[in-house]
Amino acid sequence: MYTYSLSEKDLLNFLLYDISTDAARIVQRKRSTRNIIITFGIVGAIAYFVGMQAFGLSFLALVIVLVFFGDAYMKYIYKRAFKKAVRTSLKSYADSPITLEIGAEHLKITDHTGEHVVECNDIELLHETRDYFLIKLESTQMLGIRKISDELEKDMQEWIAKNEIPYREFLDWKW
Repeated sequence: MYTYSLSEKDLLNFLLYDISTDAARIVQRKRSTRNIIITFGIVGAIAYFVGMQAFGLSFLALVIVLVFFGDAYMKYIYKRAFKKAVRTSLKSYADSPITLEIGAEHLKITDHTGEHVVECNDIELLHETRDYFLIKLESTQMLGIRKISDELEKDMQEWIAKNEIPYREFLDWKW
């Protein structure tokens, strides 16, 4: 049995990891950037050709900046939004004690909301980063387990191998 807690930074990392590795969300983020660039380009061109050159050139300059820095800007926007969500919606989870018990074919997690049992067949994919085990459930939920000791890491690796859990390693993941 292991006891740990998750900080606001840990919760933020779980959200950022999920959005940075989910293919549909990556496409959505890139589509949003592209749509902003197209909209600004159209507004800038229209403004330029109807006689508002300064306004039009400003928008066209923004298009050029977004072409080069749009993805970084969208990452910043997502991170800022998730920080706000962690501070408001998830603040009850931050720094509350969590108990993890590794069973033969399940994980038993007890937190401030109660006891949760995660069966092996409920796990869609288990991700490992440098600091966390992230469990993606078939219900599209994501559970995070912070690596608090080498013993926990070893026990989780054995549990994954024994139960043939779908597993992916991202030890060098960064947002």
